Amino acid sequence: MKLEYFDDAFDGNGLLLLHSGSPGEVSRLRATLQKLLVAGASVSLHDLDFVEAVESCEVTAFSAANGRGVRPLAEESLAFEWSLSPANWERAADLLEPFCHALPTGGAGAHFQYLHEFGGTEVIYSTAKEW
Repeated sequence: MKLEYFDDAFDGNGLLLLHSGSPGEVSRLRATLQKLLVAGASVSLHDLDFVEAVESCEVTAFSAANGRGVRPLAEESLAFEWSLSPANWERAADLLEPFCHALPTGGAGAHFQYLHEFGGTEVIYSTAKEW
C-alpha cells in the first residue's frame, strides 16, 4: 500500500491518498485505525511495515475528542497530523471494510472511498493511484 500527498488536489487544499493495497493490507490498515477508538491513541501510518511512503510523506494519526482533521506539521513539509474523534475513527475504519475483500474486476477506473471529509486536506483510500 502506498501513502502519497497531492498538493494540487481539491482546489489546493491537498489530498492524502492511501492506494494500491491488497485486501490483506487494507485489513491491517483497518485494524490500525480501530486502535484509534481510544482517545489519546496515536499511530504513524508511514511507519507501518505494509505502507510505502512516497517522497517521504509522513502521517501521524491520533484520536482526540476535538479532532481537527489534517494539518501540516511545517510549511513546505510532507509531514502531517490527522486527528479525529474516536467516533470518526470508527467511521473511517468501517468505510475500509469493503476493501478488505477482493473487489469485482472488470470495468474501468478505481474503487475509492473518502475517509475524511471535514474540510481542508482530504483523505481517500483507492484501489489505484486515482480517485
